[in-house]
Amino acid sequence: MDWTFGIITGGGQEHFINTIITSIENQNIEKDKYEILIVGNCNVKRNNTTVISFNESIKPMWVTKKKNIITEKSKFENVVYLHDYISFEPNWYSNFVNFGEDWDVCMNRIKNTDNSRFRDWLLWLPKLFPYEDHSKIKEMYISGAYFCAKKQFMLKYPLDETLIWGQGEDVEWSLRSREVWNYKCNPKSEVKLLRHKYIDPNHQ
Repeated sequence: MDWTFGIITGGGQEHFINTIITSIENQNIEKDKYEILIVGNCNVKRNNTTVISFNESIKPMWVTKKKNIITEKSKFENVVYLHDYISFEPNWYSNFVNFGEDWDVCMNRIKNTDNSRFRDWLLWLPKLFPYEDHSKIKEMYISGAYFCAKKQFMLKYPLDETLIWGQGEDVEWSLRSREVWNYKCNPKSEVKLLRHKYIDPNHQ
């Protein structure tokens, strides 16, 4: 199972990014079966890792453009899109191999720093939904911090580059793509936030 790990950054997060890369290396994926693409200003030099520079002055917080660049540059069909503060838990890769590739978009369990659920398998509100329940995939929403998708699907349904972070770019993309997506949850492949993010307890 081949993967492109696409990390977007605004710069100054080398410590977190090195931690993320180490967590990927610890998956013991064969070196010709994965690549790491970092889009943004980043002074990191690691194996299987390419840094794609990005001019932040054109449009600050232009996360949609960065993610579309990851899609375009990816050499593998399975792509992970993540912000620069999310690392991979042990057995993420082996559990994905067991889960399989029958999906267009896939969500994993996202753990906050205290191991509580972050914004992963979400019903539209957003409200956390049971991992095993796939009955409402056309009523769901993907928070842009982390998700997996097929390159071909993302080429067909790219993020709207007229929007930046904070303008509901993930909402717009979810509404547009969920009418057609084969969306699944693989909770056994887990990721974890490297810095705590607040989540409204009313959306649990």
